[in-house]
Amino acid sequence: MGYNARNDAIRDKTLRECDASGKHNVTHKYAVGQVVYFQGTFGGAGSGRCEITRVLPIEKDNRLNYRIKSAAESFERTVEEHELRAE
Repeated sequence: MGYNARNDAIRDKTLRECDASGKHNVTHKYAVGQVVYFQGTFGGAGSGRCEITRVLPIEKDNRLNYRIKSAAESFERTVEEHELRAE
């Protein structure tokens, strides 16, 4: 595991620690307007630089989702945080 992956794992664990009420404290890593790199999961479709256009609400499964837009595409995508990395 590389240095950045190790730091991300520590950060993710910290962000997901339970608070006093027993609920998980989960926060989004990226903000609207931030440029990130999207790694497409289906044969690399849509992979590349994109901008976060919307941070989606956290649902029951604690998945962190975003809407992203690439300059190379005419539409937005909904992606999970693990598919993104900072530029």
